[in-house]
Amino acid sequence: MARIVIIEDDGALRNDVADKLGEWGHEVHQAHDGVTGLEIIGAVRPELVLCDICMPSGSGFDLVKHVREASFGSAHLAIIFISALAEPKALLYGAHCGADDYIVKPIDYGALNAKIAHHLQKGNGMIARFAKFVIGKPDSCYVDVVERRVTPNLPRSFGRRKTDRLEDAN
Repeated sequence: MARIVIIEDDGALRNDVADKLGEWGHEVHQAHDGVTGLEIIGAVRPELVLCDICMPSGSGFDLVKHVREASFGSAHLAIIFISALAEPKALLYGAHCGADDYIVKPIDYGALNAKIAHHLQKGNGMIARFAKFVIGKPDSCYVDVVERRVTPNLPRSFGRRKTDRLEDAN
């Protein structure tokens, strides 16, 4: 169904959540800290990230800020915090950093499933709207719905030296 990365330092909880996501039909990738999580996000390009806040080697807040600032194609990437921090300040700061939602531990799996479904549908809607916008110009880009990417079709001369283009013209 969707590629989901779970970043959680508690191995038992991470495995429980991963098992539940697998039961729901998702492709799951796991990380035990923020550094590994960023590597996995960059490699697998998930549709959704579930992230703890208090972890070794960086907080979840820092990870979300980095993902939003980096070029991970993160405009449609949903990020949901899973944390024991239930204070309103933590929820507000999570939203300020770029998180889309928040689940307080212990995890209510019914609520988690509903939030995942909501954010995946929202992300697919963004891609569909962009595809509709571009559909009038079919040669201007390639929309890969499976990989959830839009790639511009650049002119053949893009990135080539000017002398190479002149040789082609002769």
